[in-house]
Amino acid sequence: MVGNSEDEYEEKNGRRAAPCIHRIRAISCDAANQNSNAFWRAPSIRTPTFWRIIKRKDTEEFHPYAYICACMNCMFWILYGLPVVHPDSTLVVTINGVGLALELIYLSIFCVYNRQKKGRKIVAIGLLGEVAFLGVIAVITFVVFHNTNTRTLFVGIICDIFNIIMYASPLSIWTTFSIYTTQELRYV
Repeated sequence: MVGNSEDEYEEKNGRRAAPCIHRIRAISCDAANQNSNAFWRAPSIRTPTFWRIIKRKDTEEFHPYAYICACMNCMFWILYGLPVVHPDSTLVVTINGVGLALELIYLSIFCVYNRQKKGRKIVAIGLLGEVAFLGVIAVITFVVFHNTNTRTLFVGIICDIFNIIMYASPLSIWTTFSIYTTQELRYV
């Protein structure tokens, strides 16, 4: 419960607010936070991809695209959760901060064990481009939009777009060529 919101509601409206609504909201926010936390840890826990990369000291045919897209998604949700964009979004900032840190760890593991300069270059250029694009969107957000409602709408739409891109990014390597040449789907 934030502050005395029930008391404020009672004073303004002359009736008692249902106290369980605030508890339900807090519980559902916490559940969503835990679910998101599990999602960000999933590549290191459920799939043996990174343990395999570390064990073999080689990235083999794995691609960094999905992790680069996930970094972009986290950065935009952190922007969205800032109090000047969308007030009272602490959970959005914290979980996406954790997600961004984990994705950067995954990308650093990828860079350390990638034997080709091309893979490291893709990660470096991708991250630099993302930071530059985030900066442009942040400047537009703060210069053009002057209240939290319009900032929330603008940044929220962009976050939704990058959410879709993040979940679709693994499909980027589902080319006939890569499946044909490797004869295996595990690299996808």
